[in-house]
Amino acid sequence: MKELMVTVLIENTVNSPGLLAEHGLSFYIQKDGQKYIFDTGQGFVLKHNLRQLGVDLGNVSSVILSHGHYDHTGGVGALLQVNPKLIFRGHPNLLKEKFKVQGKEFKEIGMPKECKEKLSGNIVFNTDSMEIEDGTYLTGELPPGQMKNREGKFKIWDDGYVEDTFREEQALYIKTPYGLVVFSGCSHNGIVETLQYIKNKTGEKIHTVLGGFHLIGSNDEEIQSTADKIEKLEVNYLGLCHCTGVKAYCFFKNRFKERLFHCSTGISVNLLNLLMTGP
Repeated sequence: MKELMVTVLIENTVNSPGLLAEHGLSFYIQKDGQKYIFDTGQGFVLKHNLRQLGVDLGNVSSVILSHGHYDHTGGVGALLQVNPKLIFRGHPNLLKEKFKVQGKEFKEIGMPKECKEKLSGNIVFNTDSMEIEDGTYLTGELPPGQMKNREGKFKIWDDGYVEDTFREEQALYIKTPYGLVVFSGCSHNGIVETLQYIKNKTGEKIHTVLGGFHLIGSNDEEIQSTADKIEKLEVNYLGLCHCTGVKAYCFFKNRFKERLFHCSTGISVNLLNLLMTGP
């Protein structure tokens, strides 16, 4: 392996001049000539940030959509405006309507309708684990975990309103000589369950994890338990962001110190350096 880089296209925060932030997540991943976008944010700032960062969508192998919420899929239309030939990957349930209960009302939180219409023949669905290119994998459906509905009661439309089990959410992982690098969108089913599933399936060490841990609304005991279990998994580095929550981020930073970094909009991380040097 000669190259493994990640650039944060979109996250809730930004410390880089000239770039914009929004509530959402999007990573640009470069691996030995393979280039991917993992999630697309809400779509309001994606085209601007792509221009500022000089990302050429003509070289992107595929766009992975971890799950069907608006803050991860809203940029689909913006990407297709720039490159109508882009290939997207995700679970079939991406296209189902999704809602969040607010009071007595259901608020739509799924992929915007116009994005669904523009996807048409550009999307490849999977439910099982699959290798999308040499050494790069999608998990497929993840087992149900304990971390559900942290920001209210999410519902999914399926001949009526039913509780969303987040069956569709999947992670991306890359095999390296030093261990696995995992990218997670929101970890609705639990980041520990997600990592344990990947480790059991591959039999390989998890070296680095980047993404949202969905610990907003979690109490101190739940946050500490999550940190304890990640420590037992012997993960070397954590790149936290988005739905992790300030309280959980501060706890993890105090616990993991230099092994943890914040994935704010615009940062680029040479993951190969992390893999080779270790903590």
